[in-house]
Amino acid sequence: MNPRLRLSPLRQPVETSHPRVGVPAASPHEVRPVRDPKYGTAFAGPQAAKMFLWSRALTSHSGNVFVLSAPSGTGKSTLAKRLVQELPDLDFSISFTTRAPRAGEVDGKDYFFVDTATFDRMIAEGGLVEWVEVYGHKYGTGKDWINSHLATGRDILLDIETQGARNVHAAMPEAVMIFLIPPSAEELASRLRKRGRDPEAEIQVRLDHARHELSQFPAYDYLVVNDTLDLAYRDLQAVILATRARRERMGAVAETILKGF
Repeated sequence: MNPRLRLSPLRQPVETSHPRVGVPAASPHEVRPVRDPKYGTAFAGPQAAKMFLWSRALTSHSGNVFVLSAPSGTGKSTLAKRLVQELPDLDFSISFTTRAPRAGEVDGKDYFFVDTATFDRMIAEGGLVEWVEVYGHKYGTGKDWINSHLATGRDILLDIETQGARNVHAAMPEAVMIFLIPPSAEELASRLRKRGRDPEAEIQVRLDHARHELSQFPAYDYLVVNDTLDLAYRDLQAVILATRARRERMGAVAETILKGF
């Protein structure tokens, strides 16, 4: 990602509500399992819909914010895309921007495209968790969008560099901070050269910046070394799944179950 050149004042997030519940439809003559999309639990017969609703009611909690940072060339984008594709209830954060859409980009999917006046009004009203101006265009993370998305029970993944990550964490202390680390300086340099996209001078700039970014690791909750892509993916997945099982998140579920004894 581009270096974050300018950051906004930070605000505290607002409280969120509970997720919506939906039940798959079936024909009057069809008896089929109803599967919980998050946990894979299947029920069949007349009690299917009732059991499905009960299981979802047990998980009435807001989502988590995961912040993933890494030096350029560490494999962050590849791993982030795989996490979103393979883990249920995990979505990329969608940023607001003042730049025009590029070919193939869709408003509300790739970015929220707004004019400068709208963006500046969001800044003035404290509507952004953080924002940055890069090459004359502004980018920011919308507070209302994050909170409304978390209220559905779905988690959000922010792929962001270290300075922006620290500001997100300051605004949302509950965010889970993950830093992806290359196995060595030599391996990172080799990966950057193998990409064949940058001249040697630019590679040296990236390596110098990587050294600075790596020095920020104490600000993160979890450190994952990407030596082997599949093993790094497994570690990232474990962080997300373990976070979802925290007592602070699942305590209400345990209380509900306890009342049944």
